[in-house]
Amino acid sequence: MIDYFVMTLIAATGLTMIVVRSKLFEPLRLYLKDGNPTISYAINCSQCIGFWAGLLFGAATFISIYFAIAMAFSVSLTTMLADKYYFTK
Repeated sequence: MIDYFVMTLIAATGLTMIVVRSKLFEPLRLYLKDGNPTISYAINCSQCIGFWAGLLFGAATFISIYFAIAMAFSVSLTTMLADKYYFTK
């Protein structure tokens, strides 16, 4: 079970970093920048996207709701730490 948790954590964290940091999603982030400020903030926030990606990946495993919630908070924490210690803005 722990290996499944770690693999899912890495996959969800990777998806989060792709959405928040990559050039692939840069046009979408720039387009949403002029629109709704809440959505603009959320699409640029690694903790926000990390939470929802973790919840999505955790729910997709069909293990339990507790697994999905734990995954959501774990990905949010992992992406926050990656932003703080690995990426520079």
